[in-house]
Parts: sequence; structure tokens; C-alpha cells
Amino acid sequence: MTQHTLKAGEVLDVNEAAAMLRRSRWSVYRLVDSGELSAFRDGNRLRIPLSSVQEFLDNLPRVQPASA
Repeated sequence: MTQHTLKAGEVLDVNEAAAMLRRSRWSVYRLVDSGELSAFRDGNRLRIPLSSVQEFLDNLPRVQPASA
């Protein structure tokens, strides 16, 4: 897979979003269906705004390191 520098306002396809989220394509479809990721159709293709992926990642619960 080639490395791609994303710009503000850019949209991703399902495979690109899955790679960023480190999830499967089907997990991305489920996130869109549940409303956790916003997306739109461009013809037959599902497009996901980069801002939606970033917002999803920002809202994930953070794991606190265990105290020694």
C-alpha cells in the first residue's frame, strides 16, 4: 500500500478509512450504519470525510496506564 498524505477536507474510501482505523472494511460499514462515522455516497461508492475519522478517533476512550 502506498503512503498518502491526507489534506483537510479530503474524503476516504472504505479501504482507506479501514486502514487508518486498523479495522476491517466491514467494521467501517458497521460504524457508518450505526452513525458513529458520517459518510456519503458518491455514485456507488461510500465516501468518508477524513474529519469524521479523526473525530471518531478523538472520541475513543483512553486507556490509563496501570500504576506500579
